[in-house]
Amino acid sequence: DHKSIVLNNEIYITFSTVGDQDLYLFKTDINGNRIGSIVPVITGSTYPTNDMILTTDGTYIYVLYFDPPSQHRVQKYDQNLNPVGTTFSTTTLNHNNIGNAIFNSNSFYMFTGDLFGNNTNLTLTKWDNNWNPLSTQNILASSSGDGNWFATGVVYDSLNQRWYIGMNHIYSSQNLGQEHIDILAFDNSFNLIERLHTTPSNYT
Repeated sequence: DHKSIVLNNEIYITFSTVGDQDLYLFKTDINGNRIGSIVPVITGSTYPTNDMILTTDGTYIYVLYFDPPSQHRVQKYDQNLNPVGTTFSTTTLNHNNIGNAIFNSNSFYMFTGDLFGNNTNLTLTKWDNNWNPLSTQNILASSSGDGNWFATGVVYDSLNQRWYIGMNHIYSSQNLGQEHIDILAFDNSFNLIERLHTTPSNYT
């Protein structure tokens, strides 16, 4: 698995290797030419590193990876990929390790499921700019045992004050591997405006 972001006309990429024990970070120019070395975030992890989160506050790069049961380990980097401070753990707010986070209005907004698979609510956990917990909110409840998670596509439209989220959805009658992608539109208070079922089954 991998995640990427663009900041100041450079591309930052974090990726996990086969076995999900090692996690790395590197950057390229906007044309994909690598700048500098590949930096190890963690090697030999006893917990899976494949469902990582990569985000930025506009100054620093943050790599998050799973810290069971419902936390993330967070490592902060400057734009030259030098680590800043030491790796720390988020204080528990109920969320799983699969999703995405973006920085808006001086806070990090993390979108995940509260669980994984069926009977899962789509959850927003909000953190200040030092990753101290602020609040948690279920923004899409499970209906009849369905599942809402893996919200890796997240965009905030500041002009219209709308949040757009792409996520996995699975019906209670289906098994993992049969999920599809839904796209959600929320207002600034996370009231659901529209929901589109965009793919057939077996898409993630």
